[in-house]
Amino acid sequence: MTTMPTWSDLVDLVKHGNSLDGPPVRATLRLHNDPGSLDLTVQAEEPAEVLRLPAGDYRFVWADGRRSLARLDGTPLLLEDGRRTLVLAEDGAVVDATDGRVDVHCVESALITRRQYVPDRRGDVRPVERDGRESWSITGNRSECIVDAETGVLVSLSAMWRDGGECAEFIDVDFPGRIGDEEFRWAGEPADSILVDRLARPIDETRARAIVAGELDRIAVPYPPAAPADHRILPVTVAWWVYMDLNRPAYDVGSTVDMFLWFEEIDAGDTDGTVVTVDAYAEETTVERPVGLTNGRWSMILRGDGWSALWEAPRPVLGQVRLTGRFHQSSDRAAETPLTPTRGRVTRLRYRSGYTTVDVPAVRRSVPKVWIQGGGQFGVDPILVTLDLDTATPPEPAQLERPTALQGFAVTGGVDAPVLWRGDLRLPIVWRTDMASGESTAVALPLRIDAAPMYIARVRGRAGDGCRVDAVGHTFLVGDDGSIVEEERPAVLEDFPGAVRHPHGGWVVSRYDVEDSWTHMVQGGMYGFPVDRGVQRLGHLTDDGTVEWKRELPVGPFDSPAALHVARDMLMTWQGTTVSYLDDELQEIRTAHIESADGYQIHHVTASDGCLLVKSETYDGKSELRRLDPETLEVLLLVGGPGRPRHLQVDDATTAWSADRTSLRLHTRRADGEWTSREIELQHAGGE
Repeated sequence: MTTMPTWSDLVDLVKHGNSLDGPPVRATLRLHNDPGSLDLTVQAEEPAEVLRLPAGDYRFVWADGRRSLARLDGTPLLLEDGRRTLVLAEDGAVVDATDGRVDVHCVESALITRRQYVPDRRGDVRPVERDGRESWSITGNRSECIVDAETGVLVSLSAMWRDGGECAEFIDVDFPGRIGDEEFRWAGEPADSILVDRLARPIDETRARAIVAGELDRIAVPYPPAAPADHRILPVTVAWWVYMDLNRPAYDVGSTVDMFLWFEEIDAGDTDGTVVTVDAYAEETTVERPVGLTNGRWSMILRGDGWSALWEAPRPVLGQVRLTGRFHQSSDRAAETPLTPTRGRVTRLRYRSGYTTVDVPAVRRSVPKVWIQGGGQFGVDPILVTLDLDTATPPEPAQLERPTALQGFAVTGGVDAPVLWRGDLRLPIVWRTDMASGESTAVALPLRIDAAPMYIARVRGRAGDGCRVDAVGHTFLVGDDGSIVEEERPAVLEDFPGAVRHPHGGWVVSRYDVEDSWTHMVQGGMYGFPVDRGVQRLGHLTDDGTVEWKRELPVGPFDSPAALHVARDMLMTWQGTTVSYLDDELQEIRTAHIESADGYQIHHVTASDGCLLVKSETYDGKSELRRLDPETLEVLLLVGGPGRPRHLQVDDATTAWSADRTSLRLHTRRADGEWTSREIELQHAGGE
């Protein structure tokens, strides 16, 4: 078997094998699944055609930037011979798309688009055999790609989603040294000699609506029988943007779902069965939303028979109410709303586009939509979900306790009897795990559960026989015996996140004031992003609680304000790759630059255990932690390897620990000065 490549070598191999100058390929393309709904984005005025490939086998040929795709019976579907592009349209017409684009709509289309495919993160690599050839399988994040070991050509792509899976692969694949012009013909004839039925044309509003209508016809099913008259039926409207914001949840007729709802009071008549009259008990929410003459809304919770919903009431009200309106799914997550979710069995699903509504059996990752940049969006909006509250399956107890080292960790007890400290993903809890027995105990912090949506408890390092924890403006010292002591911290620091203790007493604080802001548009991009410029001020926090500002630093539109750090009694700021050392008056003494390894970008710098900890990543998912001497910036320890190490603890000159979300590694320095590491199996009572 070929020697196992490094990750960088494997990425380079894949890039070359699937680039425009990659090796020739002749194969049978096997698509194991039909594609999902068409979600198409096009440029206004750009000629475009869509080629849909359902599950089945196809003949595929590629060489020197030329591509041919045909059915097994020889019917041509797509031909790009370097001079002309022909495609078979859905209506049977032969279309010349030379001056436009062809969107191939199939599962795992990256297999045949021949763009520079790059695995999106470091995965597990193992040798496999495909069609008698040595290959590499790269698995990770519920997906697998298989790469020919010699050529780097992708020969299989598959993914497993929460709502199913998909797979595309080459079989009977051949990598000839050369493929001649005779294989790039349309039904045996050169492309130049073919009389086409029409030229590719831009997708305008009329054509976009027709494409969406065709998608709806393709997936429509008969509407289901009516629910029993005595059942509690709740129609829910799901706006397209909410569906996207919730990361495109899967809905199936017959499945049970939990939804956070909000109620919209409507006076208009019912045209689609979504407007209902309900009786409910109205109570004011605990959400602090001011009511004034400008908004005139009162934030309420409606509690009905088996359901609850937020309601922005246009008037003060309390107690029993009867309202007419529409239920909507909220984009809020559980940590962002005071509501109890409404649980029901999905008895009907409908797509609405304009005045057309069709029943569908399921909602998957994409819904029919055409976005013409510069010309509007056309497609499904909203999704209509009908819930039967009486036939829902009983809920299962939720696993809420989830220890995580994503936001920090600490290890006490040394190598012989290590104890791991982590915060919880959602609850104000610090987890103490005895690494020898795997037994975990929870230490509850005196904080409200809704004090923060996630990562309330952030373990920042060792403190005696326990750990130091930052939690929504508070700092606690948690002892090995479960004791909790809150560190005193000036109340004024609540307005200055990132403040540090001055080496000679007091606090150094920072404030960023925006002077101008706008939306920056990348040339050719679909979205803009907000940018601003302003001034960062550095100052001393005085004994009476006021701030004495000492220095101003300009901050450009694509820069971040400098971060304050203290290490070995040295006060410094970090911005980008520059470390600036400051005197007692916060003036710059000198600067130094943190060097990056080739291909690595510095993402974060923190002070830890008297040194600087530099976190860097590459675009293809590799990452490393470097521990630097704060004065010379000499590298004292480098941690890389599997996973994405995010945090580092150094016990002494020969022992260190690193952790990411789910793994812990012990690093030991040998007598020759080299560091070795091994993974420590994590066990705990809660569960990740």
